[in-house]
Amino acid sequence: MALYCEARRKEEESREECKRQQDCGKIKLACQTNKRRPAEAFPAVAHTKKVEHAWRMMSGGETNSKALEHTTGPNTIQEVDVCNSCLEDGGKLATGLRHGGLDLDVGAGVTQFTTSSTAASTSFDPFRDRAEKVRASQTVAMKGATLKAANSPFEVVTDIEKPKPGADQILVKSIATAINPVDTFMISGAMVPSYPMVLGCDASGSVVEVGKDAESIFKVGDRVCGCTRLGETGYGTYQEYFLMDARLAIPTPKRLSYEQAAGVGVGSETAAIGVFNGLKLKLPDPKALPDARDDWIVILGGAGSVGQYAVQLAKISGYKVVATCSAKTASVVKNLGADATIDYRKSEDDQLQDLKTITGGNFFGVYDTVAKSESLAARALKDISNSTQKRYYATTDDWTTKASSDAFTTYQVELGSIGKDQSPLGHETDASLNDDIASFLPVISQLIEDGHMQPNEVELFGTKEGGGGGGFEAIADAVAYQQKGTAGGKVVVVLQKV
Repeated sequence: MALYCEARRKEEESREECKRQQDCGKIKLACQTNKRRPAEAFPAVAHTKKVEHAWRMMSGGETNSKALEHTTGPNTIQEVDVCNSCLEDGGKLATGLRHGGLDLDVGAGVTQFTTSSTAASTSFDPFRDRAEKVRASQTVAMKGATLKAANSPFEVVTDIEKPKPGADQILVKSIATAINPVDTFMISGAMVPSYPMVLGCDASGSVVEVGKDAESIFKVGDRVCGCTRLGETGYGTYQEYFLMDARLAIPTPKRLSYEQAAGVGVGSETAAIGVFNGLKLKLPDPKALPDARDDWIVILGGAGSVGQYAVQLAKISGYKVVATCSAKTASVVKNLGADATIDYRKSEDDQLQDLKTITGGNFFGVYDTVAKSESLAARALKDISNSTQKRYYATTDDWTTKASSDAFTTYQVELGSIGKDQSPLGHETDASLNDDIASFLPVISQLIEDGHMQPNEVELFGTKEGGGGGGFEAIADAVAYQQKGTAGGKVVVVLQKV
């Protein structure tokens, strides 16, 4: 990058005190020098110290600088023009001015010049405003749906700052995003530390930028999907580009479309945490699946997004599976691998009797994927299970303090902690959780790729005739639609073209 600074004398400027001037991107600095017009042409200038003015523009790791020195002398004013291209060229702008032997950061400070003709002191910062404009011009804006405050409506804006990936991160173009129940919690203010905030944590897209430490994992153009950090600026998927921690991104299975992949992250990862960390099932090798066992695993809410993945993961791990669901969705759950289903609309006592009849009490793990069946799970493990091994209860309810029990160990799934050391709700997080998630993702991707696990059915919201998705303008209505609970599958919005 070439840095060009032009210094020229202006013959007709005279008899006015030194002042700041700005015109079409040129910054004009008044100072004195003994190299110009004779003393009689200009009023005396009080200061007689050396002024050094240096612009440094850094781009691509290289530093280019060109300094103009102006030695002091009587009665001459020189104007220094810094061309617009010097200011607006890409990179980081650092400006320095040494005045009277003092180092000053003119991007934040003030430099003083005094003229003897008026005995007045004019304090000004000749570069601060311009530097701020340059920094603003270097910030790339993007489109997205944002919340300005808790419970406020979504607003589609075009001035969201495009994030920059860290060394171990990737920047992803958001092609399709899923709508999840957690969005409703966040709309009300939960897990949102500040506003404005872009929501969305479950999406698919293509990699557009890769951090230096992530180059061994992904490259530009790779398709990825998965769950992003919740409640952190830059990670929301309801915008054109979002950040992902590279090791916590799922390589999109080749057989999935962007729309199908958008619903994989939250559901599959939440299911995996509950099944493998909560119920202590062994993570299977996709290329050497385990043999079938006689033990049962109980999945509460088997027809939901998380429940469907949980049913499949437990079955793939070699266990028999019984799941609660409605009579209407029983066939769907069985097609995913459940050996038996129980109608959740029955009374708790009747559900427990069905569970005993089906399993004979031969189960040691219950996973409540809908966070609504704690009583049923506790009674099942205490009163129905006759397993001689340790018993486990996993739940997606991570906001309620659970009482300890001698009959079983409780595990609360906190996917909201992904990428973090602490959950958005303020709970301390197991330091190994993100390591565990990172180990689950290649297995999830391969199981789907090989056809051993099926993604959730998706319902595209706002799709227009002739192709194309609902766009960012469809987010508000899509969230409201998801909240009704009448969708025929995972609600997905196509935000932009590939």
